[in-house]
Amino acid sequence: MHTVITKLETYSRETTYMPFLSRIIQSDELVAAYSFIHSISTTLGMSVYEQISRILLVTRGVPENHVHLRYKLGGQISDGQRSEIAGIVSDLSDGSSFANRLEQSNRVLNARSSGELHTPKPATVDLFYKLGDEEFYIDIKTVKPNMGNFKELKRQLLEWVARRDAVVNTLIALPYNPYHPQPYERFTVKGLLIPGEEMQVGEEFWNDLAGWPIYEDLLHIFNEVGKSLQNEVKIKIGEVASEFRRLLKL
Repeated sequence: MHTVITKLETYSRETTYMPFLSRIIQSDELVAAYSFIHSISTTLGMSVYEQISRILLVTRGVPENHVHLRYKLGGQISDGQRSEIAGIVSDLSDGSSFANRLEQSNRVLNARSSGELHTPKPATVDLFYKLGDEEFYIDIKTVKPNMGNFKELKRQLLEWVARRDAVVNTLIALPYNPYHPQPYERFTVKGLLIPGEEMQVGEEFWNDLAGWPIYEDLLHIFNEVGKSLQNEVKIKIGEVASEFRRLLKL
């Protein structure tokens, strides 16, 4: 709630000139609402989902010093590992191989001694935590990836294994299912990412992270926050629309 209040207090449109959109929509208020809602959505993706993840993990019993947001993962990758990763992604994308996370991780690790080792700049992992002896590296996405994105995400997960030089848990998470109530299938059915193991969506992700069914409770909390700030949001949209009209007259 604090994040949304801060956004209400500090938000100002980066651009007020949308000549095509404003003429199609024919409503300053709706254009302003679109800009503001998009900004709120970006804020949720950049910080709120990650902070909720931290709270759930700590509440679950994971020590705070074992939970890190925007974690910098260093490490090295060899020429052989890069080649092996490219081969795995290619085989999966054209259907000539089937996903098996442990087998793929071992293939990447076994290729470490092949070729020169390189030290690329650290990779940023949205959420890292350690539970017992297991390490979890999670990238939280708020958009619908396309086929090219899925190939890149698969490569990214395998590179994290190479950097860590160990079999670790890597995951792509979507905080909600944009196709609800239909299941999220897209390109995971093609075998690039293993549903449940390498990709979790909405309810499955939040419940697994918390260790118990919490998804509906999260939606209830967001609903209550929205109700409590409803008037403030309307006022802010009106202010932005008024500024939009003023600048158009200049």
